[in-house]
Amino acid sequence: MKNAIDEKFCEHIAKLFYAIACVDKRIEKVEYDVFKSKMKSIDELFNYSELKVDVDMYYHITSTFNMLYLNQFKSHQCFEDFIFYLKNNSHQFPKSVRIILLKIAGQIAASYSGQNKSELIFLAKLSIEFKKL
Repeated sequence: MKNAIDEKFCEHIAKLFYAIACVDKRIEKVEYDVFKSKMKSIDELFNYSELKVDVDMYYHITSTFNMLYLNQFKSHQCFEDFIFYLKNNSHQFPKSVRIILLKIAGQIAASYSGQNKSELIFLAKLSIEFKKL
């Protein structure tokens, strides 16, 4: 289905959140805790979007995030991977989904001592890319 949330979608959402949390080269416990708490309600949030949820979003997003962390992926590469996916799958990002993702990304960024310059740059780039859709 064209407008369904699948494992690839979840993988790239994990890359986005990982990039935001790890942009300053480390993930603080509070950032991870905020990420996990937001993921617990992710399925519910997306049930109100225009997309059909075909997978366990919590499982796929958190397991990908953990894999990225354990393998020490670079935040910039993960962010660029997300943006590439976004541009090639814009139909999976209606306004309701963009709002949810931007809000969660902002909460992750703000969870440890407020948002730093690197996090603000990523959030600004994300907002710009969302506005292009």
